Amino acid sequence: MVKQEKPPELTFQQHVADYLVREHKYGVLEQPEITDTEHCLAEDHLWAFLKATQADTIKKLTDDYSTDGVWAGSRISSVYPPIWVSDAEGKPVGVGCVPPFWPLARIRAPLTS
Repeated sequence: MVKQEKPPELTFQQHVADYLVREHKYGVLEQPEITDTEHCLAEDHLWAFLKATQADTIKKLTDDYSTDGVWAGSRISSVYPPIWVSDAEGKPVGVGCVPPFWPLARIRAPLTS
């Protein structure tokens, strides 16, 4: 039985992770700490970081919306793209597209009597 080697991408990912932990003292999350598996969020860690770095903004948001309301709003904004990213049908707006809610240019024709 031949031992199958890991793909080089996984070996490189592990090398980068090891470097970040060793040289920059990054923490390593355990699976139970990731409370939102759909968006891969460790909400307790994120909340602690936001409180430590943006205390005034977090206080205002929690006063206005409660802690649960802030999380609900962040989940909604991650599911629905901003209006300038997509048109009414959800197609991306980009070069060569007419941005949503912009009137089409009027055709300039000579006025005749």
